[in-house]
Amino acid sequence: MPYLLGLLLALASIALLAWPVLKRRSQADYRSSSPFDSLSEAQRQRQQVYDEIKTLTLDHDLGHVPSQEYSDRLGAYRLRAASLLRQQERLSQDLSRLTNEIEDEVLALRLSWGTALSVTVCGECGGERDAEALLCPRCESPGAEQSDPAEEEAPWAEQ
Repeated sequence: MPYLLGLLLALASIALLAWPVLKRRSQADYRSSSPFDSLSEAQRQRQQVYDEIKTLTLDHDLGHVPSQEYSDRLGAYRLRAASLLRQQERLSQDLSRLTNEIEDEVLALRLSWGTALSVTVCGECGGERDAEALLCPRCESPGAEQSDPAEEEAPWAEQ
């Protein structure tokens, strides 16, 4: 009986020690599938294809690769690069759309909480933004220059 109790206590201790490690691993798996990682992976693969094209061209120029093989491989590399470029563009558009949705939700929350009093349209990107914000959250362009009343000259002060 004491051996069984000791074994159960040892198993419970191992499970307690292994829990944070297993939890961290599952969180890392979730983070690795973010759109930012997918975009950087597409960029990395596209750069790798470009490097392979450069290497193939140099090998062909040096006479190590026959012309027929060169044209076949070059066509395949170009198709792969075009595919990766389309994928990268799609991911960039998705990220831009998600960013705009997040900014819209933040603005709606700020309006509902009363931290943003009025909304205006950005002159650069056309997105809605807090009228008192110094920069547009989407395109980071400065807002309309707000004049300081103390700096304005009174109309009756003209000479």
